Amino acid sequence: MAAITSACDASMTRSGGRRRRGAVYWWTSEIADLRRACLRARRIAQRAHGRPNEEACRASYASARRLLRALLSRPASAYAGTNCATRSMRDVWGKPYETVMSRLRGPRVNSPSSPSM
Repeated sequence: MAAITSACDASMTRSGGRRRRGAVYWWTSEIADLRRACLRARRIAQRAHGRPNEEACRASYASARRLLRALLSRPASAYAGTNCATRSMRDVWGKPYETVMSRLRGPRVNSPSSPSM
């Protein structure tokens, strides 16, 4: 069993824990509150299936979803452009540089963890 383990360790990299995604610039507390309310309304509407108040719960969910979609459809591109421009002026080798270089380089390839491979 030790031979199999060492062979696997040499040929494959071990996966770490799940990495959480970083925060996005356009996410606000208002969006978070509306999303929370929309999810709550959806759960209530799903539980109300076959009950007398099903239509009211569905209507409540539809209105919450409509509000969230309207808020999310606001154009964030104007904010993104000005934010990226001001950030690149302040820190030339920071996040804007990393973004451009990651697009130019392409995805990274994992190399074997063992030097003997």
